Amino acid sequence: MGTNTTSRQIRADYYRLSEEKGDFGLLLKSLMKKKISERKVYLADRLVRLEQCSTWKDKGKELVEGELVRIRMENLPVKASEDAGIVDLGLKDNEGIGEETAFLYSPNDKVVILQRNRLGVSYVRFCDYFNHIDPANTMITMLPMMRLAALERMKNAAGFRALTLTVAPVGGIEDLKGCGASVAHAMDAMSSLDGEKISITVSLTQRQGKTLNKPSLIDTVKNLMLRREMGTPIATLRVRADEDDDGVNVIDFIKDRLSVSDSLPFDSDRRISYNTRRQFLRAAWNLKEFQKLITE
Repeated sequence: MGTNTTSRQIRADYYRLSEEKGDFGLLLKSLMKKKISERKVYLADRLVRLEQCSTWKDKGKELVEGELVRIRMENLPVKASEDAGIVDLGLKDNEGIGEETAFLYSPNDKVVILQRNRLGVSYVRFCDYFNHIDPANTMITMLPMMRLAALERMKNAAGFRALTLTVAPVGGIEDLKGCGASVAHAMDAMSSLDGEKISITVSLTQRQGKTLNKPSLIDTVKNLMLRREMGTPIATLRVRADEDDDGVNVIDFIKDRLSVSDSLPFDSDRRISYNTRRQFLRAAWNLKEFQKLITE
């Protein structure tokens, strides 16, 4: 083997899970009892399957940990030598390339820690998979968790003076129109001019006691965060808030997301094993900032 690296940086994100229908913890336990062949769902052009799932106890809490695999059956890569030559992978007709995504779920706290994998299962596809595998009884949604400092700034803000959004290049225009009337009108204006990038700032003048509509602002931010996770290229999403001491702070909903990363070693197959990634998520579960968020 040549001078290959022996490790890779892995990141995980934290999400609050809402059960609009059913009990997600019970669904996971029921899937544990099913054969692997009974756990597959086709989402768009990819097959997604719950590959493994088990329970783990920590500090008296029962947690569920597992892994989803996203399988690509077409447009497959080839096997290449370092020196010369490429050959077919030699896969059978019912075999493809799998991308693994590990997760950890706390039924007690309704939170999910999900490995970030660009080619694997995103958090949107995570929800889609479980909503499709038991549609009569299950409907879950998830939202990214914010860092404690950002939440404190939100809570202590006397009011909100500005919302800034940048999309470049513009994509999913119709989807963005569902993120509030102010966003929809701006997108219409951009479209009529054949633009390729848009920046929106909704702000107030320095009038005493005036603030942006907080419920509408929060709904707009949630919708935009969801669109970003689904692939809309939102480069900037932040609000400017007034503090009680007349100071000003900026809450960045992209940079202030709660996440964790570490460099994990490859195994003898030049992969990062599920067991290694599972240990990484267990360490992420015990992150002090996260534990403070779910215990306060």
